Amino acid sequence: MNGLRLISLLITSIALSGCALLYNGDNEALTVAERHPITVDQQTFSMTVTVDPTVSALSREALAELDEFMRVYRTRGHGPLTVTAPSGTGNDLEGQQTAAQVRTALNALGLAYTDMQGATYRTAERPAPVLVSFTQYVASGPVCGVFKGGIVNQYKNLSPPNFGCADQQNFAAMVADPRDLTTVPTPAPSNGLGLVTAIERGALPGESTLQQ
Repeated sequence: MNGLRLISLLITSIALSGCALLYNGDNEALTVAERHPITVDQQTFSMTVTVDPTVSALSREALAELDEFMRVYRTRGHGPLTVTAPSGTGNDLEGQQTAAQVRTALNALGLAYTDMQGATYRTAERPAPVLVSFTQYVASGPVCGVFKGGIVNQYKNLSPPNFGCADQQNFAAMVADPRDLTTVPTPAPSNGLGLVTAIERGALPGESTLQQ
């Protein structure tokens, strides 16, 4: 009798454990963003300006490159823009003068001097270029193409491993400013005037939808 009871208990426990495998756990409750995360990294975007001691102003080519550089900075730049002059060349004044011309050109393009910062780097090269740089954020999408563990013999009604991966890749490629993925934006205060105007325009002539 006790033996039959023990066998019955064993069969029941095995059946219950088998049923438990059919239920989804915490690992199966991951969202697409958690399963295929987008990584955001900081990178330095820079350009060089040639130091030419034979001229007293920046060339047209350098000014055009600075103009394009400022366009990228306004779109993806964060923090101050750094102008780095060479040091240790034997005549640091040349690099400092070119750095000053770069700052003047950037200010003429609309960048305030308070949004710039200066720096130096050691080099024995002469003439050594002036470096202009800023910090930008770059988003990298997940790696897709994992086809193992497909929908064959799926008893838990789970999505395949690649589900949502392509969407995450496209989102990482299309986001205008990847830094937005690392911070929670503060919503601007709502303006009810536009809504009131729309309601008023939708009212019949001589009627008002707003209570006085």
